[in-house]
This record gives sequence, structure tokens and C-alpha cells, in this order.
Amino acid sequence: MAHFILLSTGLLATWLNEQLVHPSFLDEHGLLENLQAAVLLFSMAVLLIRMLVTTSLSDKLFFTGGALLCLTCALREMDVEELNVHPWLIFLGSGPGRDVLIGSLWFALLCRLMSVRQQAWQFTLALLRTIPGQLLVLAGLLVIAGMLFDKGIIPAANSLFWEETLELGGYSLVCLVAHTVSGGASYVRGSVEAANEPKVGPTQVSGTLS
Repeated sequence: MAHFILLSTGLLATWLNEQLVHPSFLDEHGLLENLQAAVLLFSMAVLLIRMLVTTSLSDKLFFTGGALLCLTCALREMDVEELNVHPWLIFLGSGPGRDVLIGSLWFALLCRLMSVRQQAWQFTLALLRTIPGQLLVLAGLLVIAGMLFDKGIIPAANSLFWEETLELGGYSLVCLVAHTVSGGASYVRGSVEAANEPKVGPTQVSGTLS
């Protein structure tokens, strides 16, 4: 599925870049920006639901961190102040209000993680040994690459196009991971344990049977 997302994103980007010099879907609230926000908000909703139904503290922290990451990226992509929503939502979703909200949520989560920092560090290392963890790293690299186009560090004729396309690919991988890691920390532990299990050879099998 991850290969399908990356291949589809690459082919779509290549085709559209050749066909459209300044496509309208790159405008504010255009197709790509709306797709990014939709993918992130959907992923956040999935992670929040799993956080609410689980009873494991490690799972709650894992899903909460993922949901907060999605919210942070979604508010970065959305221009909430231009939406027809309640003034309080505009205040919390844009400008200084957004910065205070996101900063406070991350600070609260980091404080909780510090109280279990040894377990959190071990979990992070274990997560990076799994395919979902590696997909998250790849998603981060795609988003960073998009930012490089945005800042002009990587010069390109259609830098805005490549920025939005790379970010969409990264957010899609985050969505894939949100659906894959349904078991939270228990999934990560199981994946690592399975990878560390010694392979049983023919000699071992015959010795066990005899």
C-alpha cells in the first residue's frame, strides 16, 4: 500500500506538472490543499477514537501524539481565518491563538512523556524498527522536501506544485500508518518480538520432533 501511495503520487505529480503550468488546484483552498487537510483531519479522527477506546497508557500516549501531529499539520495547511466558522474557532485555529493552543498541547504531552521517558524512549526505538515507523520517517522526509521547495532552497519552475504534492504524499503515508497501527504499542512490541524470533531450521525442527 505504501508503494502504491508513493507511485501514485509520483505519477500524478509528473503528469500534472507536464500538463498544467499554473493549475488552479494550487490556489488557496484549492484541490491539493483541501486534500491535505481532509487526509490529516481524517487521520486525526481515527487516532482520537482509538485513543478513547484503549485502556493502555502507552497506547493512549501513542495515539494522542499521532493525533496532535495531524492537528498541527492540518492547522498549518488551513487558513481558518478565511472560513465561515465561529470566531472562537478562528481565534484558536489561526495566528497567536493557534500557536498558543498547539504549543500548550505539545507541552502537556511532553510533560506526560517525561514522566515515563525511559519507556517512551524504548518505544520510539522499537517503533523505528517496524515498517509503520519507517513509513513515518519517510513521511517526514517528504514534508521536509516540500518545505525546501517552499523556501526556495530547491529551485524549481513549479516549486509550489512540488511542495504541495510532496506534502500530500507525506500526509497520505501518515494516514496509512494511522490505519495500520491499530494495536498501538502492543502492535509495535509484537512486530519487534516477531522480528527477533530465531529462525527455526530443519535441524531444530527434527530435533524437537524426536
